[in-house]
Amino acid sequence: MRRNRVRILSFLGQTIPTAAVEPHEDYWRLIGQTGKVVEYGPTDPTSLFFGKSLMLFDIDVVGLDLNCHNEVPNTLWISNSDLIVLSSGEVQ
Repeated sequence: MRRNRVRILSFLGQTIPTAAVEPHEDYWRLIGQTGKVVEYGPTDPTSLFFGKSLMLFDIDVVGLDLNCHNEVPNTLWISNSDLIVLSSGEVQ
């Protein structure tokens, strides 16, 4: 599995929220941030994480007062369509 370096270009396919969101759920503030993929979602299309990657951010997501409840600190599941690969990382 490649640990690609990525940048988030949008969130839920949008560059701004389409409705009012709570400050701790305003993940659109992460647009433009970089990190690396630490896990890829399952291939089962019925899974909640299908088509997503677990992104480990270079910045402190919790420090921005955003919710971040994953087992791996400072990570969020992001739709693959919201990410652009910056470089192909090491194979794990």
